[in-house]
Amino acid sequence: MSSDMGNRRKILIVDDEAAPLNLMGNTLLGQGYEVLFATSYGAAMNMFGRHQGQIDLLVADVTLPDRSGFELACDLAGIDGSLKVLFVSGKTGAEVFKFHQLRAPEHQFLQKPFAKEDLVSFVKSIVGPAVTANTHTAG
Repeated sequence: MSSDMGNRRKILIVDDEAAPLNLMGNTLLGQGYEVLFATSYGAAMNMFGRHQGQIDLLVADVTLPDRSGFELACDLAGIDGSLKVLFVSGKTGAEVFKFHQLRAPEHQFLQKPFAKEDLVSFVKSIVGPAVTANTHTAG
């Protein structure tokens, strides 16, 4: 493992459709983020368990095959209360309304389809740039 890996922001992307999963992942990898992929609630829970305490952001599709992205975010927040979440969805109506009931600074929503630049902008606004700077000292 390279020495800079500890300073890279780690993002877990969960989407059951390959095209948006790959688009989001490749876009964020290209920006220098470390990316983990999952295609279901169960796979995401597994991945989160293997990387507990290391994930800076969950990017979750609202609609997943086994449970919703909202349920996933709530369950993961029960494990790590500081987890930040970006929900993505092409759906409208009741599912998106649930997001508005979950409003919190650590929860954001991005409507599909979206431009790569919009994804990058949202991610940077939530967790900052891909690599954390070691220039600040506690004091």
